[in-house]
Amino acid sequence: MEKRSFDGGVLFLREPIRPGSGDKLDGRGTRLVGGVVLEHIEHIGGGVYRADLGAQGIKPLPMTSRGFARPHGRSHSELFLDGVPCNISQYPRRGEFLRITGYGAPRTDEWGSVNGRLDGGFFYEDDRPKSWAKSDDLWVHGYWSWDWANTYERVAQLDPERGFVMNAPDYGQYQFKIGQRFYFLNVREEVREPGDYCIDYAENALYFMPYDGAFKEAVLSTADFPAFDIDGMNGVTVENFELDSFAGDAIRVKNSSDVRFTGLRMHNIGSRAAVVTGSTDVVFEGCEVYDCGDGGIDITCGDRATLSPGRCGVRNCDIYNVAKWSRTYTPPVHLAGVGNFAVRNRIHDCPHTAVLYWGNDMEITDNEIYRVLLETGDAGAIYSGRDYTFRGNVVSRNLIALTGGVGMGTMGIYNDDCLSGTLMEDNVFYKVSRALFLGGGRDFVVRGNLCVDCSPGVEIDGRGQSDHPVWRNMVTNTMYERFYNIAPGVSGAAEPYISRYPALADIDAFYKADRHAKIPPSALIEGNVFAGRRIEYTWETKGGEFTERGNVTVAADDDAAIRAAAGEEKYAKYKRALELERCG
Repeated sequence: MEKRSFDGGVLFLREPIRPGSGDKLDGRGTRLVGGVVLEHIEHIGGGVYRADLGAQGIKPLPMTSRGFARPHGRSHSELFLDGVPCNISQYPRRGEFLRITGYGAPRTDEWGSVNGRLDGGFFYEDDRPKSWAKSDDLWVHGYWSWDWANTYERVAQLDPERGFVMNAPDYGQYQFKIGQRFYFLNVREEVREPGDYCIDYAENALYFMPYDGAFKEAVLSTADFPAFDIDGMNGVTVENFELDSFAGDAIRVKNSSDVRFTGLRMHNIGSRAAVVTGSTDVVFEGCEVYDCGDGGIDITCGDRATLSPGRCGVRNCDIYNVAKWSRTYTPPVHLAGVGNFAVRNRIHDCPHTAVLYWGNDMEITDNEIYRVLLETGDAGAIYSGRDYTFRGNVVSRNLIALTGGVGMGTMGIYNDDCLSGTLMEDNVFYKVSRALFLGGGRDFVVRGNLCVDCSPGVEIDGRGQSDHPVWRNMVTNTMYERFYNIAPGVSGAAEPYISRYPALADIDAFYKADRHAKIPPSALIEGNVFAGRRIEYTWETKGGEFTERGNVTVAADDDAAIRAAAGEEKYAKYKRALELERCG
């Protein structure tokens, strides 16, 4: 066992720190940096500076295709001025998009709609690209087909006269839909506003415009290794460090147990703040995580074959402004496996989901979640889906407020594609387009929640009974395989699942009677308070098994009635949501 103390200064790492079993590392505020301080910088006019990377021996990390259904990986080299992340130059400006106006080659999708093939390119209408010099380092970012699936692609061919773009392989997902959103990035001519930068890889130079016209320190991220790499260790404590400017993941833990991270500040991270796999009792406590390219804290622990818990989680942390690059399905907190937790965290200001979970016996409780789902649609603040055997999950006592959304809208707690068995209890929702969404699954318990100004409080469909080929394929093939093949030799109809979750016997009975079974939804909805729209049963819910009892509906603008019906604890959370709204 070793107790190591640091002096609170700055360390530019050239390799990971690898603690041993029993080590306790106290950073005392030490800043661990995964980049280099830039030199050889000159002002070239118009407020723009140029850094000669080659003169300093720096070879910047190139951009890579990232986004939906792509594996996590390190970022390109990013610029940080005095600790503040800069914005890779783009057109249109941040928060704005161009629209796809046509495509080069047609394709019919699974819904019968004709859209554009990804290898056929797409059209747009805008004259600005005509002013750009030709570049092999031009990229596009788009929600090409759906508002929950984005990718970054390198431009193989830009024809500005025709308004045509051909992306380079490997391509993204789905197809090009007319009207969907995209923008160009890494455009040298678009370094026009404070904080913009562009890397010209051909000349190995960086162009940027500083905030407020000046800066003291310019750091370029170059490290594709973590600050802390813990593998096969037990009883490790890491506390009071600042981690920044790492191009990949900042912390990696695997095959370890009893590891504690406390009081860390992790920011300006190219991929994820921390990744934990194959471990037990790994906890992040009192950490601040922000400005990450992919996600925040990613945990895959516990054994789904035996239902042995990981007991790993995130507690009392503040996580925000993540998914800077991979905008969807790279959440502030990701839990996978069995028996992990997210408790008493504050999660906010993110483009997509706040907590994404896959597996069993997860505890997602007492979190404050607000201003999430800001750039996406058909998504949930707390999300899981498409598996009848994900059971034992508890989502309770959370505040979920002020969600965004485009297109198909967003949800507070999203039980997607026949996910089943979730307990959703004593949560408070304020201005969430759909507070609780039950997407065709069974055995839900929706109890004691307060939904204020949501539209609606609970929405239910029965897609497991639908005749549409998309849903038939999902239930007959995808869900069937996941039910009977959880792991080699492990089925939802056998031990340990059938004892832990007896309701799985009903799913087994449906499939045994008919492999192509139409499985109806079911839910108990009791003791909820709806201040505004309440429960809506939508498509294919006929024949479902629903029990409603003890629910109360009051006016959304009747403060006294909300307080009387919800009780003091939930009313206090509702008032907190109003405070967050006023603060902006």
